[in-house]
Amino acid sequence: MNNDSNKSVEQSNSIAADRVQGSFDEDLVTCSICHMILWKPVACKTCENSFCSDCINQWQQKQPNKCPFTCHYEERKCIGAILKVLSRLQINCCYMQNGCSAAVPYEGLEKHEQQCDYQPKKCEGCQRELLLKDLAQHQQQCDQIDLKCSTCETLFKRKDMKNHNEVQCLKQQLQ
Repeated sequence: MNNDSNKSVEQSNSIAADRVQGSFDEDLVTCSICHMILWKPVACKTCENSFCSDCINQWQQKQPNKCPFTCHYEERKCIGAILKVLSRLQINCCYMQNGCSAAVPYEGLEKHEQQCDYQPKKCEGCQRELLLKDLAQHQQQCDQIDLKCSTCETLFKRKDMKNHNEVQCLKQQLQ
């Protein structure tokens, strides 16, 4: 997220230029609002400047039909040359700081980051934040996970499982 306090619009899917591997024309693929790499770009039909779709949508909520370049804003597709440059970018995963070493083509970045094993997720039981790759193993042992008795359908925490005896529960059901 762009933390520059002078920005009136924040972008939810910002890609900093330092995440891009190799050289590229930064001026060509930078959003005029958030100053990050364009994400799902669109352009102004009047002035042809490009913006991240989220950035211009937020801008339009505050200033309908007005382009950040003071002309009338009407959305159009981003020009092909910009899309071509974007398609050639290899971008480091946003979870690099958590251990992911993937450099992903621009078009595959969103899918990779949604499925990345290095994204933080909370345990259903203890609410501890873990990496996705470690979550399943943790949840199989977490004593705060809710379990359900297959006989009486009572809910209880894994830590309380020893207090709930399914054999006795079954005998009570049969009586």
